[in-house]
Amino acid sequence: MIRRWQLESGRVSDIIKSKKLYEDLVEFHWRYYSELAFQRRSIREELNSSLRNAAAAFQFPRWQRVVKYKYSLDPLSAKASLFDPGGRFNVGAIDPTRYPMFPPDLFQVAKHLKENRDPEFARKCRAEILNTHGKAVVFPPIPAKGD
Repeated sequence: MIRRWQLESGRVSDIIKSKKLYEDLVEFHWRYYSELAFQRRSIREELNSSLRNAAAAFQFPRWQRVVKYKYSLDPLSAKASLFDPGGRFNVGAIDPTRYPMFPPDLFQVAKHLKENRDPEFARKCRAEILNTHGKAVVFPPIPAKGD
């Protein structure tokens, strides 16, 4: 005795109908999320203000930074931050038209600005960040000490 199992059956018209329903669903979600994004953008400042007012300081006792083994010899490196999307702590290439991608030398720039009061260098760095769209930020060279 031979047993035959029919695993699936259907008509071609059902496949066409299912594909149309799927395309309609995708179109609905596209319009829905686009509308929500538009609404959020129109009240963005109010949302940000509300979040800033509700935020409270919080101390993280005994915190630790988790780093993948391959980065463990260089734990403060920004190497992984250029990986899409967002890497470990950077916005990466999530939306390059709105958020600049920061290069690995960001740590050195931040360290220099923290240790030296250098308003001219800070102004140049700020200008580079604000004027960079769709590519990695290229910071000006870090001035030598005493310049």
